[in-house]
Amino acid sequence: MKEPFGLEVPELGADEVHLWWGCADDLDAAGVASLSGQELERAERFVAPEHGLRFRARRAFLRRVLGAYTGRDPETLTFDLGAHGKPRLVEDELAFNLSRTEDLILIAVTRGREVGVDVEADRPITDVTRLARRILNPREDEAFRALDESERRTAFFRLWARKEAVLKVTGEGLSRDPRSLDLGLETHSIGELWRPADEPCLAGHALCDLVDAAEGPAACLCAEGDAWHAVVVRPRPGA
Repeated sequence: MKEPFGLEVPELGADEVHLWWGCADDLDAAGVASLSGQELERAERFVAPEHGLRFRARRAFLRRVLGAYTGRDPETLTFDLGAHGKPRLVEDELAFNLSRTEDLILIAVTRGREVGVDVEADRPITDVTRLARRILNPREDEAFRALDESERRTAFFRLWARKEAVLKVTGEGLSRDPRSLDLGLETHSIGELWRPADEPCLAGHALCDLVDAAEGPAACLCAEGDAWHAVVVRPRPGA
């Protein structure tokens, strides 16, 4: 079923990070009217038409969500880039971050803290061990090699989502080598806040795994502070 243009949002508590899941292939195309000329131009640059359509859907969904929280029409929202090119909302101090994988969309919304979120669907990668060398530091690599072959894919995507979430909350993105982060392969309960003991860049931050990577796309949230909790406003499609 296609979504209506408007969205109702719950009150955003000071200690909350709200999570919105969406499916780009199911979103109402009417929301595309809210996109800026720059966003439409970016969509046109995709070689595959379906990728351009999904980009439009993601941006329209983001505008609807942020418009609902700020009480503004989605098309009136403007964005600029902070340090390292991280997008921010000009009209409001609302903090947000968006991630996507295939047709899945995940948006995190909060106030008073930086936030980063990432979702990674399992892909048909033939040599996970070789690819893992691009993101694992020596301690993580040792633990990774000790795993059974059947466990490595799940561990790889779980750690990839964690590292992307951290790099997005700091705004560094891939300007920082993910191998410089030590997040570990340990599993944590879904929704549990945790912080690696030996990672200086995460002082004052906490992480939260959102999906068991063995049961769906790996997803992780990272935000400033350690007294917040994640609230799922819209569940993951198919969950």
